[in-house]
Amino acid sequence: MGNKCNYDFFMDPIEKKFLNKLRKKLLSKAEGKILEIGSGTGVNFELYEKHDVVAIEPDNKLRMESLNKVNDKKIKVISGDAENLVFEDNEFDAVVVMLILCTIPDNKKALLEIRRVCKSGGKILVLEHIKHKNKVLAVIQDILTPVWKKIAMGCHLNRKTVDIIRDLGFEIVEKEYHVGDNFVLLEILNNK
Repeated sequence: MGNKCNYDFFMDPIEKKFLNKLRKKLLSKAEGKILEIGSGTGVNFELYEKHDVVAIEPDNKLRMESLNKVNDKKIKVISGDAENLVFEDNEFDAVVVMLILCTIPDNKKALLEIRRVCKSGGKILVLEHIKHKNKVLAVIQDILTPVWKKIAMGCHLNRKTVDIIRDLGFEIVEKEYHVGDNFVLLEILNNK
């Protein structure tokens, strides 16, 4: 496996097949000073061009892996908790949230923190897997989630992320479903 961590090794085929394209599409909308929530192993870092990025990652092992991918880009990686962001109000022009809302224990609190640190009129860019609309597949997600959470760093396969975002009053300006409606891309305008 070389210096690749297990997450990168196992996710590489999925990244190459479709996730990387979705990441590129969403990050093409990011501009200005950017906060990335849950940078994981830094898989997004190669996609930032000349952006000024602060990335938070609570897991030490993942954060260390992501630091190896910073290179000469303007990316600062720090330990951080999405539910208690250490940043000032209105500090960022955009916030990037990719495949992390499923693992955050209190994702509503995290979303309210994201709203706080993102400037009014700024963008919140989200890529998440979601609870399936198909009832049979949704039941399978419900059955698998308790075991999956234990092996996948707390990931809930069955979170209704779009509903949660909408219920908190966020303005979703663009929504696209992908990969059999298992993943959603959201562009949110941060109207406070």
